[in-house]
Amino acid sequence: MLIASYSAIEFGSWEALATTDDDGDGLTYGLEFIINTQPQDWDSDNDGLPDGWEWQYGLDPLSPTDINGSVGDPDGDAFTNLNEYLYGIPANWDDPTTANVLDNGVWWNGTVPVRLWDEESAMQFIQGTGSDGVDEDPVGNICFNTFDDDKDGLVDNFDPDGDGDADCSSDDDDGDGLIDEDPDGWDTDGDGMPDGWEVANNLDPTSASNVDGTYGDPDGDGLINLYEYVNPTWGTRNGSTTPPTQYFRPGPNNMTATESPCNPVLGLGPGGCAIFTAEVDSITQTDPNNNDTDGDGLNDSYEALILLTDPTAIDTDSDGISDGVEVNGQYGDPPQASDPRNNNTDGDQFDDGEEDLNGNGIVDSNETDPTRIEDVGDFDNDGIDNWEENLTCTRWDIADTDGGGVNDGDELAVGHQTDPCISEVVIIKSIISWDAPSLSLLLNSTTELDPEPSDWRQDSAPMAYYELINGSTVGFRYGSIDGNELKEVDVSLPATAVSVLFTNHSWCWDVSPQPSEPHCDDDYFDTDGDGLADWEELLATWGQPTNPNLVDTDGDGVDDLSEILNQTDPSEPCSNLLDSDEDGLNNYFENTTGCDLIFGFGGNGTFDTYFTLWNDADTDDGGVTDGQEYLDGTNPQNNSEDDLNPLDTDGDGIPDTIEQAIGLDWLNPDTDGGGIPDGDECGPDFWSLG
Repeated sequence: MLIASYSAIEFGSWEALATTDDDGDGLTYGLEFIINTQPQDWDSDNDGLPDGWEWQYGLDPLSPTDINGSVGDPDGDAFTNLNEYLYGIPANWDDPTTANVLDNGVWWNGTVPVRLWDEESAMQFIQGTGSDGVDEDPVGNICFNTFDDDKDGLVDNFDPDGDGDADCSSDDDDGDGLIDEDPDGWDTDGDGMPDGWEVANNLDPTSASNVDGTYGDPDGDGLINLYEYVNPTWGTRNGSTTPPTQYFRPGPNNMTATESPCNPVLGLGPGGCAIFTAEVDSITQTDPNNNDTDGDGLNDSYEALILLTDPTAIDTDSDGISDGVEVNGQYGDPPQASDPRNNNTDGDQFDDGEEDLNGNGIVDSNETDPTRIEDVGDFDNDGIDNWEENLTCTRWDIADTDGGGVNDGDELAVGHQTDPCISEVVIIKSIISWDAPSLSLLLNSTTELDPEPSDWRQDSAPMAYYELINGSTVGFRYGSIDGNELKEVDVSLPATAVSVLFTNHSWCWDVSPQPSEPHCDDDYFDTDGDGLADWEELLATWGQPTNPNLVDTDGDGVDDLSEILNQTDPSEPCSNLLDSDEDGLNNYFENTTGCDLIFGFGGNGTFDTYFTLWNDADTDDGGVTDGQEYLDGTNPQNNSEDDLNPLDTDGDGIPDTIEQAIGLDWLNPDTDGGGIPDGDECGPDFWSLG
């Protein structure tokens, strides 16, 4: 009996001891005995984490390494286990003088260091049969089995602290009003933001409401917390700035800031945001599960890399028209898109959204075209009002839409018969080398280029352009082409030039151009190849009408263009400057009769009645040029006897025409330098021209 009584007392004492927690780590002596933790040391593995806290969340209280240790992060929320435990712990929670005891017990702050942990496995040494891994309740109703399933020293259904199976029909077995199992440990409060990030930014990771929740905005920047989370500042990143080596690292008080603000409308950002992807809404990361993050109908990469619009903002330029509508716009005739990076595409007094009122990408009734200036002015001075050009294919801002050399207004004039909208052809050549001393530019090829580029109409206009690396151009002229070299180039090769551009400029040097001929635009289509455009000949642009099908309209031996340049009449054969024998009379005048003497010499209202030789200055060999005889009123054709005062410039007694005919110098009285005048050495007997 004594022994039995002693045994009962001993068992009672042991049972009492088994239910105590001397080190304050949240584990009873009995449980610590079973799982081999130290009942007199709240941190058996010395990792800074209380044994009971580790046991509660399924961590190994006997392992200070890997995911079980202080630097482990099993839930991947960028918040270490030690961070999780110490979050919000009051100052002086534990007395440092009692190192082996947690004086106030485990600090339960509400954060969870793991995800989908098995409370059953963590808190029960003997798991229930058929455990599903996340539900604290094992299969079957154990609430009234009179067992101590959680090994805390108390029968479960009489457990006064509520940490056992008090209610088998609920997932809130500890009676704290919260579901026991953590659905996603990295985000304790389920607001979509990791605990570590919330702590780093002074948000409560256990609260999903008010300023700490998804829609909170404690910094008042108009960006809710969830958007702040996907836009961490540079200071919170490690590695390079390019994925996948870039990653997030929480830091103290790192509030969100737009990493690279770039607004092309405001000119905000590097270079005024002219050549960089726009960033206008403080959202700098696109949705990896949606190829059109902002829902504007444009692929994210197309926006970010090609269009340079903001892939997270539906309306980059804030003009009231979505980027997708602007890019695919069909405004005016011909249909064209507006600029999604410019809130006033046509540069008039109205923003694009004020012109396309319903933002549907077309010009409806009572709307104006956001891509073309809407007024009665003539911006390009081509003779056509802006509004008229907006209704046709011509440009309101370029006088010569097709680049052919004739203003749009002239091309549309009655009788002109050319198309102002045929596109200019650009020929691109690569630069091989530049030779400064000879002013020569060697290209990879000169095929398709006009071998005689001089254009009398555009005397000072550039013939070609250096294209610079920044996209700008520098015009220049050249004199000729030799092989693959441009000669007599008047502008030295710029250091940043990458190629040379040749525009057609209507240099129609081929009189029978094929439809694909790159040099010719119909602006200067030249049927007869005389250098004058057909319309110039028909409309008498240079003073007199000529035949566009004849090189020499008047048949006088001089082409129409030469007569225009010489200021003679291309429609009057008697009017030209072709004088082969230099006697002052043009060839046609000499070869025919009937020309008004105004075209020879005289001009007394009479007409030419003589035939003279076009290749002999003195047809009758009388010593007086044919032209002079017309002035003298004598017969230049066949009467040498009536010649008056033959011209003798050097005074040697021999008429100039005779000297010229027999090989003497009519400017030197002593041609052979022998000291005797030519007239003495060569008398009239030697003047025979036969």
